[in-house]
Amino acid sequence: MAVNLLWFRRDLRLEDNHALAYCTSQPIGFVPLFILDPDILDRQGLSQRRIDFLLQSLDRLKGLFAEQKKIFHILYGKPVSVFRELCRQNTIAAICMNRDYEPYALRRDADVEEMGTQIGVPVLVFKDTVLHEPQEITKENGDPYQVFTPYYRQWLRLEKEPPFSSGLWRSLTPFSIPSGLQPDSKYQVFPSPVKEISPEKQMDTFFKDKIQQYDTDRDIPSIEGTSRLSPYLRFGLVSVRTLYAKSMDVARDLPLEQRFRIESFIRQLAWRDFYVQIMYRFPYVENGAFQKKYDAIVWENNPEWFDAWKKGRTGFPLVDAGMRQLNAEGWMHNRLRMITASFLTKDLLIDWRWGAEYFQSQLLDHDLALNNGGWQWAASTGTDAQPWFRIFNPYEQSKKFDPEGNYIRKYIPELKNMDPALLHQPPKTVGGSKNRKSERLPADYPDPIVTHAERRLLALETYKRIGS
Repeated sequence: MAVNLLWFRRDLRLEDNHALAYCTSQPIGFVPLFILDPDILDRQGLSQRRIDFLLQSLDRLKGLFAEQKKIFHILYGKPVSVFRELCRQNTIAAICMNRDYEPYALRRDADVEEMGTQIGVPVLVFKDTVLHEPQEITKENGDPYQVFTPYYRQWLRLEKEPPFSSGLWRSLTPFSIPSGLQPDSKYQVFPSPVKEISPEKQMDTFFKDKIQQYDTDRDIPSIEGTSRLSPYLRFGLVSVRTLYAKSMDVARDLPLEQRFRIESFIRQLAWRDFYVQIMYRFPYVENGAFQKKYDAIVWENNPEWFDAWKKGRTGFPLVDAGMRQLNAEGWMHNRLRMITASFLTKDLLIDWRWGAEYFQSQLLDHDLALNNGGWQWAASTGTDAQPWFRIFNPYEQSKKFDPEGNYIRKYIPELKNMDPALLHQPPKTVGGSKNRKSERLPADYPDPIVTHAERRLLALETYKRIGS
């Protein structure tokens, strides 16, 4: 009997899933599967923490399928080869999947579609991971928007699809899996430092207790003011339609003059669609500046400074706290992502691609389009209408967004007893440890590796030569 293959990728959930809903609506059975792709998982620099999060998410989904009396298959190999072998040993009606917009994914999926055409198996692709696809929001002449604000105005006007049930289940479908497609032991779930994967609990906490203060609390890194839903959204454990619908439900219950608080979160969902559109319509941004003239920047790329930045040893407390949070948790507060990225590109004049690659290796929620867009925004090479003269002062950012120093003290324990007046900008010492003692500076925390005021002027000169 013919079956449909349901290929999970960035949609690891049972509800509100378009490809799954299609499969449950058909008169034939379906076989759900995930393919561990060596071109992704074996990439140099990818953190084990990120792999662990994926494996635990897959194990969670496997359990949800088991509750429905259905087997969820986790396979290993290049997708084209996997599907060719599955189709050789089974009668396949169609391969079904939700669309992925990243450059590698588009190439991979095109190869699968071509293979399907060759062997007579249709490949069905559905919209699912965004609220609006790249082609849905364009200027009157059909060109894509390159600046967020006009894009956002049109994004707001368009109707959003509500969440939906994925449908009723059919009986277990007999299916043959070749032994050569099974993953080896290194891709088995095992204990890791990743927190319990509970997107439902995280959503409940955010929408009940936090979203009404999101517009103010989201910039304060010492408190849990953000949703912390980004890893779940990245792997599709929650759907963007559900997040939008829940946001609108909260907004409707608020007085009209208070609804702007919820709009701050909705705006983040629009930024997500916007950056997906940018990468889809301008794929060169994966490795080059969106504003191509900035490819001419001559970066200093000091390897010792880059190593200090990665390790949180720059001597700039807020920058170091952000990098240490990233290294410890695989996540970083969004305000700190901007600050650390600005510091790397503007204060150190290190290529934004170096920083983006390091974030990619560490972040649980890494999304190529969003990471690329954020780094190019910080480096002033991206879509922002006001580019190169925006340079964050790390000391002023520290005083404004971590005034009590609680965030710094949490991630830099050697500064926990430091005089509050010195915490944001420890004085550079001259004369060794005795002077450090007189200034109440810890012996194991470094002096600033650069002088911000001097580096700011150098960055302005560097960008002005190209941007003017």
